[in-house]
Amino acid sequence: MILEKPLYQWDVGKQIAGLECTHVDICNRGDSRAGRYEVVDGAVTIPAQYLQTGNELIVFCVNVDNETDTDVTLSVTVFPVKNRAKPKDYTPDEAKEAISIVRELTEDAAEAAEEAKQYAEEAASAKNRALIVTYSLEYELADHSVADIWRAAKDGRDVFLKMPGEDVYLPLVFVDKSANAQFCRYSENSVTVYEVWDDASVNEVILAMGDKIDDSKIGNDAWSSKNIIDRLCPSFEKSGTLVQCETVAGYPLSVQAKEDGEKEGVTVTVCGKNLYNPSKEGGYPLTDGYWINKGNGAISGEGKHAEYCATQKAIPVSHLRGQYITLNYRPGGNAPGMAFYDQTDVYLGSLDGGDGGKGLNVKVPEDAWLMRFTSLMANKNEVQIEIGSQSTYYEPYSDEKFEASGDAAGEFITVNGIVGRAGVTTVYAKNGRGEVTDVKVSGKADPVSIIEKLTNAVISLGGNV
Repeated sequence: MILEKPLYQWDVGKQIAGLECTHVDICNRGDSRAGRYEVVDGAVTIPAQYLQTGNELIVFCVNVDNETDTDVTLSVTVFPVKNRAKPKDYTPDEAKEAISIVRELTEDAAEAAEEAKQYAEEAASAKNRALIVTYSLEYELADHSVADIWRAAKDGRDVFLKMPGEDVYLPLVFVDKSANAQFCRYSENSVTVYEVWDDASVNEVILAMGDKIDDSKIGNDAWSSKNIIDRLCPSFEKSGTLVQCETVAGYPLSVQAKEDGEKEGVTVTVCGKNLYNPSKEGGYPLTDGYWINKGNGAISGEGKHAEYCATQKAIPVSHLRGQYITLNYRPGGNAPGMAFYDQTDVYLGSLDGGDGGKGLNVKVPEDAWLMRFTSLMANKNEVQIEIGSQSTYYEPYSDEKFEASGDAAGEFITVNGIVGRAGVTTVYAKNGRGEVTDVKVSGKADPVSIIEKLTNAVISLGGNV
């Protein structure tokens, strides 16, 4: 077994040569599972995922005999991995290939949507002899503007009026009674026409302006964004004290929150993936020169710890109990990462957590009500706390709050006006007493994020995309 150069953390494309076996099983020190890889011409490329943690690399040489269905381990070798900082533009080969596939799938989806839209436009333009106008019982136009109808009549096209709820099409005759002209005048909002029932029955109808298709917003028209999303994007339903989902931006979400027994209503908060609000008004700003004391959870330092900053105002976390959360910068030194407190602000203890990428990852205790944390001054303006065990790219905090009340105490009530955000949408609710309560959320999921998750899952299992 030959390794020409030492292994460093974040290396990509490193090979082990001189192998006299059919396969190798590879893992890091402390892993419970190993990935199996075929040896080709006496060599194998080390998958990048095994050089990301900085832990020792363990390689088992195995002979696999498919005919006798036997695996025989011949030897095991432990390679040290030297730690180093993560390169700024680090992208392993597996991720590059996955990104390329995701990009192709996204481009294919965009092309399909554009082709569908062009087909609809071509189908509409093919009606060179007839224009079908649909309307409500109040004669409000549903699919054409007044100007569209006027131009069609001026161009000599036949115009038909579709009866509401019926497959009956009545021809329209355009006249101007005052001038006895062939075509009537029309205003911006309405046009006077005649619907012809038979040769002897002619009735005057005033058609009012209706909504035209606007693809820049979600609508109900046949080729609007909403219709395309309804057909192409998968639906989801989630519930709990906190719901996160990758949503289609601007698409309405169905949200219900459980009211308490006092019929005091609910307040629903909707934000992105960043859960930390740093604003001075309504948020939890960091104070320069302080840190959280590990011994008693108190704010200490009196402004003397120049490299640190800490939250003095406690952050409510009852909606995060049992969740893994990640602070995107580890404070380091003797400063604890996150300190937790009960409902009366009595200190429960602090957690330094595991390394969530470049951040600090902890599981919120089940009895926690409040939290404070320490951060580095250098990162004060880009602090992010997010759900999960890995720190991702920074996203500024923003939120919206919605209030609602219901008729029956203790029941789920609908909260209107909530739409999905670009990327991650987070939803949680509190009842009238400020206690966290259950929410139910349903809507349309972003298909691109689903493809990316599936791709990353395949890579994490040691597969090739």
